[in-house]
Amino acid sequence: MIVKEFILLNHFPLVQSYFLQINDLDLGIERDKRIWDRALKVYYKIIDEVCLKVVYKCEVPRNIEGKDLELSNTTISSNAFEILRKEDIKSSYVYMMTIGRCNIQSERILDQLLCDSWGTAFIDAGRELFKQYLENEMEGIISESFGPGFYGMSVWELYKFFEIINADILNLYINQKGMLVPEKSCAGIFFQLKEGSKLPPSACDSCKGNLSGCQFCNIYKKA
Repeated sequence: MIVKEFILLNHFPLVQSYFLQINDLDLGIERDKRIWDRALKVYYKIIDEVCLKVVYKCEVPRNIEGKDLELSNTTISSNAFEILRKEDIKSSYVYMMTIGRCNIQSERILDQLLCDSWGTAFIDAGRELFKQYLENEMEGIISESFGPGFYGMSVWELYKFFEIINADILNLYINQKGMLVPEKSCAGIFFQLKEGSKLPPSACDSCKGNLSGCQFCNIYKKA
């Protein structure tokens, strides 16, 4: 298992782009500009405490059949896996990432909401930074991140990531509601693929894991 850290302070433009998207802010609109000014004050209060940490493990899948990806000690299921071919997959990178606690000492509700949005933006940017890291380190194509709640993968698959990754390294655990703690954390899989491999359309990334399939999965299954 490998641990990688990213200093998000060094990647402000990327984090900013996610933050603006999350909050649907247009800096050309005066009201949105005022919210952004407040958001920046929140950012500078919390950023020194933020460090993105990733723990990942490289695994060559034993098999991929239908929705099931068979790794060394567990099988992970996702609707989108149906369009992947085992011969196209060079390797997989199973990961967990977190920024730890993301809090602000403020009684203002707006500050609390903005802090929460920054936390989400940090994790979204973290996934992209980790993908860029893999692209620089590995040959071939690196897929988007497949994970619980994305690309047709049930959120309950999260438990299986704990069978692969030692979450204690990041002090991660699952609470009684099935949510990762700390809240601003995530788990997923990137695939290293051969050139020309078929990938799910980008619209799949918001799929909530409908186990009966979806329009995209059904279309690509027939293709």
